Amino acid sequence: MMQYWPEFVILFTINALNVLSPGACFAVTVRNSAVYTRKVGVLTALGIAASSCIQKSYVLLGFGLFLAKNPTLFYIVKYVGCAHLIYLAFCCFKNSKKKIKPLSIGHALPHNQLSSFAAFRSGFLTDTLNPQASLGFMSIVVATVSPTTPISVQILYAVPLILTATLWYTTVALFFSNSALRTWFTKIQHWFERLMGSVLIGLSIRLAMITART
Repeated sequence: MMQYWPEFVILFTINALNVLSPGACFAVTVRNSAVYTRKVGVLTALGIAASSCIQKSYVLLGFGLFLAKNPTLFYIVKYVGCAHLIYLAFCCFKNSKKKIKPLSIGHALPHNQLSSFAAFRSGFLTDTLNPQASLGFMSIVVATVSPTTPISVQILYAVPLILTATLWYTTVALFFSNSALRTWFTKIQHWFERLMGSVLIGLSIRLAMITART
């Protein structure tokens, strides 16, 4: 097992840098944590982690390569992902027009509270409908993992990689749902929603442009 350690260290390091880079999942986690409750933020993070688990599993099993070699299916998934980001941006701009009252510690902002399932689904779909995530991970695996590495070992690799995503997005959720931060947030909520909406639209446009060039 020790013979695979150098390979794993390289894979883990590159994947961690990829996870830490801001993107749609980061934006959605920040937004749900600040706008709603800590529970909503953490469930959003867990949704992302669940999607990450599935994506990493099917990449290691070869489905990511299948998706990459089927342009029609690949484009459909990408454009559905773009549409989902635009929908999330629309929700942000819609909420930015609503006036809110100062919140009590431990309570969500009063408008449009998210159910536990909706929060989990928000994170899960944001990551799942972003094929760049799976293809990005696939490129990392191809670049760092030897074809001779057994699947059983690669599955062991996946465990700490998934835990990294879980820890990172949960930490983001806990930070942005901090009671003091959220009390201050009530004063700038409408600007924050517009910023998050703009970020999500920008990410959607970037994904669409990358798709059009491929």
